[in-house]
Amino acid sequence: MKHNSNREGYLNYPISIHKKRIFAQLRLQPDRISILNLYISRHKIIFNPTHYCSICNVKDNDDLFHVFCKCIIYQPLRLAYPIFKIHNVPNRRFFHKFFRRYDCQAIHEICDYIRYAMYLRSFCLNE
Repeated sequence: MKHNSNREGYLNYPISIHKKRIFAQLRLQPDRISILNLYISRHKIIFNPTHYCSICNVKDNDDLFHVFCKCIIYQPLRLAYPIFKIHNVPNRRFFHKFFRRYDCQAIHEICDYIRYAMYLRSFCLNE
């Protein structure tokens, strides 16, 4: 729970409710829970960090940090968004800081990236 009753600033941005939902899920994602569900456009995406990523063969955990920072399959997609050139996250321990600094353009880029990455994931895994 927050210590004050102020709403987060991004809730007032001129962004679609779908992007606000995606960003809220990403911002509030649990760091220490082994299974994470992400809902995008009525699709449920399940990450299980106790398993390896089934898209690439790097033998890294299947979690959001891997999708956002490490997965080689998503690398060309990451290069299309300037937010990934500005914010470099060295390891999982600092991943939550990626979602702390945000402006309207950054939220658009983050949400577009995760939406396209999850479409690619669904295509690769035939979900």
